Amino acid sequence: MCRYNTGWANRLARCVQNKWNIRKVRPDKYLCRQEYIETKFTRPKTLTRFGFPAHPRSTNEELPLTNKYCDMAKLHEQDRKKDHRIK
Repeated sequence: MCRYNTGWANRLARCVQNKWNIRKVRPDKYLCRQEYIETKFTRPKTLTRFGFPAHPRSTNEELPLTNKYCDMAKLHEQDRKKDHRIK
């Protein structure tokens, strides 16, 4: 006769694992157990609801659309002159 208990119930009891151990559980299971805490986020007025700039950086008068290539030096100069924050 064997010294160890060999039934299926005894095997389950012998190989029991801590289901709350973070290292033995997938991250999605662990995160689902955490309580949900809502964080308030206020979108800045300079962005649209999709995250794009709400206002153009320059008008068509400042940068005529007849040029094939954009003059980046002129754009940087405009950025230095303008204040992009909406008041």
